[in-house]
This record gives sequence, structure tokens and C-alpha cells, in this order.
Amino acid sequence: MEGRIPKTVRQELEHRGHHLDINPDYTRNAAAVEVIVAEPKPGFLRAGADPRQPAQAIVR
Repeated sequence: MEGRIPKTVRQELEHRGHHLDINPDYTRNAAAVEVIVAEPKPGFLRAGADPRQPAQAIVR
């Protein structure tokens, strides 16, 4: 998990028994997420890609 996650959230997760590895903010080791969302009304497709990775979300 990235260090920018609030301390209270990290503490609660640890309290629930989770072991956390804290990484620097916006590290490339955390994730690579891309998403495409279809909105039938009003007919839009939206796309986004995680800026931490060389990734693209493309809608054609």
C-alpha cells in the first residue's frame, strides 16, 4: 500500500490482522489499473489509465 493512504486506514487494517508493506507514494510497484466505462445514457465511453505505468486505455 502507498504511504499516502491515511494513517487511520492503515491502523484499522492492521488492527483487523492485515500485514501491510508501505511503499512510496505513486510507486510503480503498487498497481497498473486501466478502465473503460460505458454510459448508455447519454451514450458516452470514458477511459482512463494509471499514470504510474506506461499504460493506455483506448476507446475506438
